[in-house]
Amino acid sequence: MLELTCPVCGVASPLEGFIQVEDQGRAVMIALGLPASLRDVFVRYMRLFNPPSRKGTISKTLRLLTELEQPIRDNRVSRRGNDYVAPVELWREAMEDIVERARQPGSTLTLPLKSHGYLFEVVAGKCEQAAAKAEKRSEGGRRYGDFYQAPQAASPIPPSPGPPQPQAKHEKKTMPDAVRQQLNQIKKGIP
Repeated sequence: MLELTCPVCGVASPLEGFIQVEDQGRAVMIALGLPASLRDVFVRYMRLFNPPSRKGTISKTLRLLTELEQPIRDNRVSRRGNDYVAPVELWREAMEDIVERARQPGSTLTLPLKSHGYLFEVVAGKCEQAAAKAEKRSEGGRRYGDFYQAPQAASPIPPSPGPPQPQAKHEKKTMPDAVRQQLNQIKKGIP
C-alpha cells in the first residue's frame, strides 16, 4: 500500500485517502457553485440518498452533485423527450416537496433514493403546471380583455370598390407563374 504525507499537516495516509480528499474538494466546489437559494434544501434533499444505517460515500455524493450541476445551471430539465425551462425557484420547490414527502408517515417514496429521476419528474411536472397557468392567464386575457378595457374608436369602413367590371370577350387572362409551375409538376407526377 502506497502511503503519502500531507504537505500541510504532515499526516501519513494511504493514496486512497488523498483521492477522496480531492473528490471532497470537487464536491464542495460544485455545491458552492449552486445558487445560494438552493443550498439549504439541497443538503436536506441529498440526505435522502444515504441509507439510515451508514453514511454515503464521497464518490457517490460527487456523482449525484455532478448529475445535477448542469441542469440547474442551465435552468433546464429533459423528461420523456421534452425539454423544459426550469428556473431555480422550481428546482427549490421540487426539492422541498420531495423532502416533505419523505417525512410523511406512510410515504410511498422509496428511500434511499438511487438517482435524480424522481426530482426531474417533479420539476418537469411543475414546469407543465406553470405553462398551463400562463396559458390560462393569456387565454383569459384574450377572452375577457375587451370587457375590462376602454372601448376603442371604431375604425372607418373602407369604401367598396364597387361591382366587378366585366372583361371584354377578346381579353385573355394570364395564369400566374406559380400556378403554372404547380400544374406542370402535377402533370409530371411530382407532388
